[in-house]
Amino acid sequence: MSHRRRLLGPQRGRCDGGIGDGTAVYAETAEQIAQAIDQGSLGVLLSGNLATSDVFAVAARLTQLIGGECVSVFMPAGDAALLGGLEFERGDVASLDALKDADVVCAIGDVLGTHPVLGKALMDVLERNGKTGLINIDSARGRTMRFAQAPLLAQSGREAEACAALAQACQADVSGVLNKKTARKKLLNCCGLSVDQIDEAAAALSQAKSAVVVVTLPPGREHAGELIAQLASRLAQATEAKLLPLYQYGGSPGAFAVQRRLGLAELGGWLAAARAGRFKTMLLLDVDVAGHVPESLFGQIRGSVEQLIAASAMPSETTSQADIVLPLAFWFETDGHLLDQQGERLELHALRSPPGGALGAVALVDRIVGSVAGKAEPAEGAGLGDLDASWRGAAKASPRPVSLCQSAGEHSYRVTSRTETLDLYDGFLSRQLDWPLSMEPTPAVLMHPSDAEQLRVRDNDTVRLTHEAGSVELSARVSTSVWPGTLAVVATVPHTRNLFSWQTEDDRLTIEPLPVQVTALSPARQKT
Repeated sequence: MSHRRRLLGPQRGRCDGGIGDGTAVYAETAEQIAQAIDQGSLGVLLSGNLATSDVFAVAARLTQLIGGECVSVFMPAGDAALLGGLEFERGDVASLDALKDADVVCAIGDVLGTHPVLGKALMDVLERNGKTGLINIDSARGRTMRFAQAPLLAQSGREAEACAALAQACQADVSGVLNKKTARKKLLNCCGLSVDQIDEAAAALSQAKSAVVVVTLPPGREHAGELIAQLASRLAQATEAKLLPLYQYGGSPGAFAVQRRLGLAELGGWLAAARAGRFKTMLLLDVDVAGHVPESLFGQIRGSVEQLIAASAMPSETTSQADIVLPLAFWFETDGHLLDQQGERLELHALRSPPGGALGAVALVDRIVGSVAGKAEPAEGAGLGDLDASWRGAAKASPRPVSLCQSAGEHSYRVTSRTETLDLYDGFLSRQLDWPLSMEPTPAVLMHPSDAEQLRVRDNDTVRLTHEAGSVELSARVSTSVWPGTLAVVATVPHTRNLFSWQTEDDRLTIEPLPVQVTALSPARQKT
């Protein structure tokens, strides 16, 4: 709340470090917003991690002024993929309480690496069932796989094939999910698992008295995320297990419901429009776009925008490049409510008033669009009271088809995202701290011992990863956690996010790692 870097007043220009004349900055902002609305050139992107009530109120008002195609909600790509896949499923989703009574948990993804607070719940499951209490499908030996009695280590990028093989072994109905019923042998050959491994996991899950299927998509592994979510749902239905999707943003389920209710633009389509120059004025509410997308994509977006207005509580890469920076309250400094994935309202109460003139999202938008002629009211409560999880199982569109067992192409090394990281290093707020950077000043890349031997790389040596958009130097960690030919890196920090390509075709956002070449740098170069 009282961090020394907290933004406490509006700033005009990137070099203005003080609060300045707040009235003048807000007046200028309101004038620019009004002009952009009149010209039809305003694009708005707001965080899905705000209170659901704030997301709805802000989005409802802005869509009346500029249309839903110009407004989008930022959610992590993994959250959007999970929610997009479950949109086509009618099975119920469980709460975290489902883990209390579970005797078998099938975890898809590295749950302990992405949601470490669930560690005790999973350890309790292991105590109740010491034989096969924990099944884990992952493409790297993360924290969860350390404790799994049935570790299903799939080839990099082949988690969907492993899920499909397990679903088939459990006699799940996969009609309408897969393009065609892929042969079991082909699925297993593709993901690198054996018949015995799959059958053992299937028997444990099918015979469990109380099972839970937990699914999460780490950043950088969102490819085929919708398909994985659907397969997880069908697997849970076939084994009478409870389905528990885990999200990076607690507000994502509610934000997704708002997006569907108001017909807001998909994030991929919004980014594509921004890159193409559709928005001459851009308003970002609590979204660090420059800190999330690859530099090449943000460079294209920034080059097409004449006025970038960023509202944030803390400085970020985006605020450093914005023309106007407005101080925003943290979500815990305003009243409101959140909708969880079961459609239940969770009341949020402000811990204190925001300092230094910072405003909540609703108040901020009201201040800068309030002077627009024929303004729309915030629509507080208009349809929000019955906004719940009813969007699930009611989608009219078809899910994006994904073909399994496709060739990954020819290249030297594949990249996957790393979940065993220094947790505080890749968080937006924790980037304001100095000590995580001092503990791991250079992000590490994990490589298999056979690759390290071939490249003559030792632990802590510096290596250069070269890809189509440039190169990055990282500290090597020799580890059996990854498959030969696969490199694991953090997907969310500035040093490494350029190793992942953000594709925005068909309004959908797809994040995929780039193929890379690896060069071992000499000791002399490492010292410099």
